[in-house]
Amino acid sequence: MSRIKYQHYVPRFYLERFCDAQGMVWVFDKSLGKSYRRRPSEVGGETYYYDVPKLDEHVGVEQFVEKFFQPVEAEIASIFAILLRKLESGSYFKIYDEQRNSLAVFLALQLIRTPSHRLFALQMRAEIEKLGFKAYLQHEHPELAEKDFEVTWDKKRESFFHAQRILDMDSLKRVAGVLYNHIWTVVENDSAKPLYTSDSPVVRKAHGSGGWRSHYGIASRGIQLMFPLSPRFSLNLLEYDRWKKVEKFDGKVLPLRMNEEIVQHDNSGQVQESMRFLYCSGDDFDLARDMCERFPDLADPKRRLVSVG
Repeated sequence: MSRIKYQHYVPRFYLERFCDAQGMVWVFDKSLGKSYRRRPSEVGGETYYYDVPKLDEHVGVEQFVEKFFQPVEAEIASIFAILLRKLESGSYFKIYDEQRNSLAVFLALQLIRTPSHRLFALQMRAEIEKLGFKAYLQHEHPELAEKDFEVTWDKKRESFFHAQRILDMDSLKRVAGVLYNHIWTVVENDSAKPLYTSDSPVVRKAHGSGGWRSHYGIASRGIQLMFPLSPRFSLNLLEYDRWKKVEKFDGKVLPLRMNEEIVQHDNSGQVQESMRFLYCSGDDFDLARDMCERFPDLADPKRRLVSVG
């Protein structure tokens, strides 16, 4: 079997839901400020993104991490087709427990397989190492403790570090369990504006406030996770305590429809949390251009994602 060169961090079957009438995806590159069209097979990934040769040698499976995703994606592609067919036809819709369990695992993987998570995890590791070394200096060499420095990492080991997080089954189960226990609703886009997706398609919005916590974690009180299923439908996962008033719609379509203002709000989340690329069924990226002009840091794919006091 030939080696897989272009490896997706956003699955191809998912990107196909955001194609135009000619089967092409519109892409907005935030770092270049330009939009263009590509086939779904040509976007949402990088060359040999998950390859870890030493890991492959250890487990005896070539391109082990890339192949790790394949059975999950095959199952979810089938579930997606069923759910979207019902949504688009207006048939009776419900996300059943077995589907929900599989989707929770898929979403947990999607949260950690992206370039933004890789960069976040590397920056977090570097900040922790920096704090530890500062503490050592404070104790052993106080005259150097106030000196500023940066902790960097070997770029060749990025995929290995990322693979460790992806293949941590205990962590994956915990994350999937948290997601599973949220309230799941689907909201329909009733406007002429299509929903964006991106290279980091599971977007979080914090509704909690107060205290020292960020309220941004997947289990935080009030957290809302938004995952566009297509330009017309969005899956929302809502933390139970804050959103229990909509519990009766768990696994169903919310009767509230998205107007243009709500669509722009959700799309702004994709602009903010994406690392570099946005995807859409049309060349409709005025919002993205405007946000990147007003907040240039959003267009930097190497921007600081972690700040530890």
